[in-house]
Amino acid sequence: MRKIIVISLPKGGVGKTTTAVNLAASLAVFEKKTLLIDTDPAGASAILLGLDENLPEHYENIFNIGKSLERIIQKTELEFLDFIPVGAIDPDQFEKSGSFDKKAYLKKLLNNAQLYYDYIIVDSPPHLSKLLRYFYEYSTRIIFPVKSDKFSISSLEKAIKHAGGNDISDDWESGILFTMYEENTIAASLTREKIHEKYGRLVFNTVIPKNTHISESTFYKKPVVLFNAKSNGARAYLNLAREILIRDSICPLIEQVSSTALEKLSDAANVTSVEQNEPNPFASTTKIKFSLHEKTDVRITINDIYKNEIDVLVNNTLNKGRYQVSWTPADSHRGVYFCIFSAGDVQKQKKLIYFPT
Repeated sequence: MRKIIVISLPKGGVGKTTTAVNLAASLAVFEKKTLLIDTDPAGASAILLGLDENLPEHYENIFNIGKSLERIIQKTELEFLDFIPVGAIDPDQFEKSGSFDKKAYLKKLLNNAQLYYDYIIVDSPPHLSKLLRYFYEYSTRIIFPVKSDKFSISSLEKAIKHAGGNDISDDWESGILFTMYEENTIAASLTREKIHEKYGRLVFNTVIPKNTHISESTFYKKPVVLFNAKSNGARAYLNLAREILIRDSICPLIEQVSSTALEKLSDAANVTSVEQNEPNPFASTTKIKFSLHEKTDVRITINDIYKNEIDVLVNNTLNKGRYQVSWTPADSHRGVYFCIFSAGDVQKQKKLIYFPT
């Protein structure tokens, strides 16, 4: 299934363009045919792609003269990434262009583009507009980049309302992405707490760190993956692309807040002496949260280090919905265990380290 992803938040300085360009480039690195559409009048996407000096001096707005997509698409340094600059689809000219049905025309353009591309990424301006609302309507996912501050939280609420997500359903694919993230700061902690409290299910596992290589790559007019593929910034955007590809795979399992459906473990144990025992030492209850978007056969077991079953938590056909089951070790000794989760053709395995106090 082809995907249209809008990168949007009605606030400047949160990393919308950086995310749009670097996510598009990362999807292209995974050899997914990707089209990046710039709708921000600032036109920064072209600069980050190194195309600003090679673009025509003047574009007739696509809504004025009905140009076909083929005539306005620009090639980039990456084989699987193409680009439509803001001059060809300028939101400032949107309202001034003809009296024809622009909404229907945009839908037709996007439908045509989806014949050739696996992903269409839309970079949006730092304000809400009618054109953006149309992109919201036709998108399969909206990514809201959020910086660690109070203003980003307020803007997020505004954007979700504009996107029609007041009543967020289980099948709403949109997600919240923390950008320019500085671990162990009070602002980051407060922002995460507020957003997880209200929108926890929507938060991407991937976090984009504040990273010098991301900033430096803009001076060299390259996506960070082409500037320094081993940097933390490049790895973060590649992880984001990978997470989206996993979420979009055809399977009955919707992955939640953490990197697997089984990641959310109890933090009841305060065990500082075994910090090297990663991931997630625990001493009491292990909680397993998951969502299904269709009726599915589910089996969840706890296995010992030799993969022998020692406990069966679920072995049943479950309807669509959100679920939580838990495991409290009874006669188990300290050591390594595995929680194995099967849903249809999907199997997930989570390593558990039991360290009783």
